[in-house]
Amino acid sequence: MAVTRRLLIIGLDGATFDLIGPWAKTGKLPNLARLMETGAFQPLRSTIPPMTFPSWTTFMTGQNVGKHGVFDFTERKPHSYEVQFVNASARKAQTMWRVMSEAGKRVCVVGLPCTYPPEPVNGVMISGFDAPNPGPKSMYPPGLYEELRERVGEYIISPDIVKHIDANRPDQALASILRSIDRKAATALYLFQREPWDCMMAMFGESDSSAHHFWKFHDASSPHYEAAGFGTDGDPLLSVYQRLDDAVGALLAAVPPGTTTMVVSDHGHGGTGDKIMYVNRWLAQEGFLAFRRRGLRDLSSGVRHGLTRVAGRAKMILMRVLPRRVRKLLAYERRGGLVNKIESFLRFASIDWSRTRAFSEETPYYPTIWINLRGREPAGTVDPGAVYEAVRTEIIERLMAWKDPDTGEPVVKAVHRREEVYHGPELERIPDLLVSWNLDRGYSYLSRPSYQAQSGVSVERMSRATIRKSRFMLGRSGSHRDHGVLILAGHGIVPGSPIREPGMPDLAPTILHILGVAVPEQIDGRVLSEALDPRAAIRVAAGAAVGVADAAAAAAQADAQAGSRYSDEENDKIEDRLRDLGYID
Repeated sequence: MAVTRRLLIIGLDGATFDLIGPWAKTGKLPNLARLMETGAFQPLRSTIPPMTFPSWTTFMTGQNVGKHGVFDFTERKPHSYEVQFVNASARKAQTMWRVMSEAGKRVCVVGLPCTYPPEPVNGVMISGFDAPNPGPKSMYPPGLYEELRERVGEYIISPDIVKHIDANRPDQALASILRSIDRKAATALYLFQREPWDCMMAMFGESDSSAHHFWKFHDASSPHYEAAGFGTDGDPLLSVYQRLDDAVGALLAAVPPGTTTMVVSDHGHGGTGDKIMYVNRWLAQEGFLAFRRRGLRDLSSGVRHGLTRVAGRAKMILMRVLPRRVRKLLAYERRGGLVNKIESFLRFASIDWSRTRAFSEETPYYPTIWINLRGREPAGTVDPGAVYEAVRTEIIERLMAWKDPDTGEPVVKAVHRREEVYHGPELERIPDLLVSWNLDRGYSYLSRPSYQAQSGVSVERMSRATIRKSRFMLGRSGSHRDHGVLILAGHGIVPGSPIREPGMPDLAPTILHILGVAVPEQIDGRVLSEALDPRAAIRVAAGAAVGVADAAAAAAQADAQAGSRYSDEENDKIEDRLRDLGYID
């Protein structure tokens, strides 16, 4: 038997009990508080690292990154030192939306990241912020975009707040975020009332983007703290969470009796510190990476910094100032445009690959390390097998011994070999080593490309003056944490039940079980049965019987997700959005 006939899932990207808990107790979030009081809740373990794309893809599939293959917003191009943006077509595992559809369930999914292009489900799917534009290509079925625009208004993929942040108008950025929440809530309510869905998910990414940008206005202890900008409105994060709580209340008021509700976030959030880590600079100091003897690194820091600023400014002008048609000609021509050449120069021109054993892509939040492996990298130097393992072991030992120059405390909390965390046929798409920072006085470190270092050290502490004028820091006063949010309430949920260490892979099988759909054998997670009505037996489908139901459905899914990468113009928009959200530099 099914636990319930209908399931409502509310996604709050990056939401954390560190904020929800105190605000719910003091009556500031009454709807979330009611769900917690009448249901069961527990911090939810994210992926390693706790990033949006791998975490939500794990949520959708119930399978680990080594099986579904989505590790980050970008992935390495095979046999190169270049990267490319990722969307749903990179996913190699079946989603629970497809499993539900094949079981005859009606599903509606609104705004979930890494769902572009949308797959043809038995119902409705609106892609998340990996959709370049709110248009017909971002929605399924055909005609949905026009229907929503007529009945609700233009759908907002992600609020355009950076133009306000850049102009020192944080109050207007907040207003834009609140408008986006309202429009998504209105869209979800319209669709909810459109027909009796078996499973509906409404996803709100504003809790994540606001935390990245507004943590400095919320946390008086933050090294980025700013008190001004919102007048009498108070804490902007509280304003965002209260508007989200209103949306939760509106959805709960619309559901019929006997509905089960799940609230979930893909990771938590906290503040960032004032220290920048240059991982490739550290690798060079430890003898794993070599910069060219007569390259950019050998110039004085002042001259080097001046050159990189000129190159970086040239890139920025191309990206933000020139007309789109000119940018397309100069920067995104398929054979390798000028912007990409500048970026490649800035990141890798100084590296001597012939003397490099390991390198990092130096993304802003969670560092990863690739071994310069012979046969995989264009200029690989490390032999597979025992030599490869010896290099990884040595790097791990050195990383765990890395100390913060100010506090003397370890910089690194843990280093994982990829196969210690993940398994499956897509393991080769994951970096060789995954690094988790320790917190520095409660705040997370940030990473930047080593070409931007203003000195020869691997750890730089930013002054208050530098932080205030740094565009890099505008959207990075908040960063991700390892645990998100899970709340289960309503029909079939045992109130107050202790949920045992739930993780992202556990949600897909739990959702399928709640709806009475057999759980595919290849799913990695478990059903969180301790929180559910014990009368509903768990059904597991044999692996051979699970998959796309027939050749026609398989062809439809393949057609919907054909053309795995973005066009040049779409690539432009996705890069701008990820930069605005603080995920790339």
